[in-house]
Amino acid sequence: MQQSKLIIVLLLSLVLASCASTGDTVNQGTNVSNDIISAYNSFNGKVFLGVSGAYTNDEEATKIAVSNCAKMIALYEELVFAADVDIREITSLGYEYFKVKSRGVYDESKIANIISSMNILQIARGDRETGVYVLASYDGSENNNFKVNTTYSASGKPAWIDDPPHFDGYRSAVGVTKEYYYLQDSLEAAAFEGAVNIVLNHAGTLTASNELMSMSSSSSSTKSSQSYTRDLYQVNFNVLDGFTVLSYYYDKSTRTYYSLVIAKE
Repeated sequence: MQQSKLIIVLLLSLVLASCASTGDTVNQGTNVSNDIISAYNSFNGKVFLGVSGAYTNDEEATKIAVSNCAKMIALYEELVFAADVDIREITSLGYEYFKVKSRGVYDESKIANIISSMNILQIARGDRETGVYVLASYDGSENNNFKVNTTYSASGKPAWIDDPPHFDGYRSAVGVTKEYYYLQDSLEAAAFEGAVNIVLNHAGTLTASNELMSMSSSSSSTKSSQSYTRDLYQVNFNVLDGFTVLSYYYDKSTRTYYSLVIAKE
């Protein structure tokens, strides 16, 4: 029997506000980004972070930063994943192709109530492109203090990137993303990638519903006739509760952001 070759293409569709393309020229102040990340990391997952982006009006920038901070709290309360899985097999060649498009969804209707329950701990302005950033605690979150090992590996990166810590009652994972034009987009993308990896790494223990949406088969007459089958599934994963980013890291040399994330078991 010919061994099937498996090609997995993971196409992540982020349900985030106005993410810029990674193809844009990066225009973030590295020192400012690292300062913000250091301030956030010092709280060990007990606060939430929101960054406005390039706003010259401080009042408007603060509103956007608070709203983005509330979005992270909404993800903490309820993060739902849905995924469309397109499975194709070229039977004549023994190839299987998997394409997965995933989406993260939160309840936008809760944002106003979340903002009213936030406790603003710090509001500061970064550089022109970063804008204003906000650190806030939230009355509805558990007052856990997750100690993250700050040791570094031989590569100079935090040890948790290669060996994420385990906390009782929680699943952990690491998210990785290339740098976006704005810091907020980079942080959100890194957080989302981490959430996806929680789902993928713990798929055997997360409840999911699989529904076969369609199935078809056909053959094409070319120089070498190929027959294939196709199955399209929709996979809805349950809510990730208590989703939290414990730590961020920015690698300047590769313009890459990392996130250490957790969610309740």
